[in-house]
Amino acid sequence: MKRFFTYMLVLGAGVLASGCSEDTSGSEPDFEGKLVPGHQAGNMVTVFVEDSVDGTDYDLSHIRSGRHDVLEDYEVEAYRVLMDDDTVIAFADSDREIPLNGQDLLTYSSWLFTMGQDASISVREDFEPVVSTHLDSRSPYYWSLIPILTADVIEVEPLDLDTLIGTVTHIPHHEDETYVNILSFTEDSLYGNAAQEIQTRTYEYSDRNQHVMYIQAAGKENLAFFDHMFEEFPKYVVIKNGEKLYESEDIEDIFRFIEDDLGLEKNNEF
Repeated sequence: MKRFFTYMLVLGAGVLASGCSEDTSGSEPDFEGKLVPGHQAGNMVTVFVEDSVDGTDYDLSHIRSGRHDVLEDYEVEAYRVLMDDDTVIAFADSDREIPLNGQDLLTYSSWLFTMGQDASISVREDFEPVVSTHLDSRSPYYWSLIPILTADVIEVEPLDLDTLIGTVTHIPHHEDETYVNILSFTEDSLYGNAAQEIQTRTYEYSDRNQHVMYIQAAGKENLAFFDHMFEEFPKYVVIKNGEKLYESEDIEDIFRFIEDDLGLEKNNEF
C-alpha cells in the first residue's frame, strides 16, 4: 500500500489514464472508485479509491454489519464529491446523459447511485490524489475531513431494475416474517395526494409479521432517472422478500394481485 501511494504521489493524476474510460468531454476521468455511503449532504457522494487493507476492493458487508474496528496506520484514498447545477451524470457505454440543472434532479440525484457501484469522476478543481492517514476505520461513516471535490462529470453504469430492487426493498430477518413492497414509477408528484392514498391503502395489509410497504422510486421530480427502464408510465412492481413477482400499469390490478394471488388480507386493527 505504501509503495502504491508513493507511486501515485510522484506521478500524480496521469497514472490514472491507463485503463480508464473517457468522460463526455473526451478527456480521461480524474479518478475511479466505488460509491460508498457516509454522512453527507443529499447532493454529495462518497467515492472509495483504495486503502491499506484490501487495495481497491471494498467489502460492503463491513458497512452493513455496523462494525467499527479501530485500525492502526490506516491509509485511504477517498473523496466526498459534490454535485451542483453544472454536474452531468453520464452512463457508461451509451450516449445518455442527465445534466443536474434543476433543483428536483439535484435533490433526487442519490436515486441514480447504488452502494458499491463503480464510478469514474471528473472534477472541476485541479486534481491531485490525496491519501488520508488520520483515520482509523474502514467505515465511511467515520471518515471526517477527507477531501471535498466538485464533480463536472460522474460516469456510472445505468441503474437497472434488479439492482434498484436489491437496494431499496426489504428482506426478512426472521423465518416467520414476510416483506411485500410495491415499487412505483409514476408521472405524479412524489408528494401528491394520490401517492399518500396508495401508501395508506398499502399499510392496511400489514400486521406483526407481514410488512407491506409502498415505495415511490420515481415521480415527476425524478422520472428522468428511470425513463430507460420502462416504455410507459405509470408502472408498479410487486416484490416479495426481495424477489420481483408482478408488474402492472394499474394500481388496482396490483391490489388485486396481492389479495388474490398472494392471499393478503386487510388487518382490521389498523
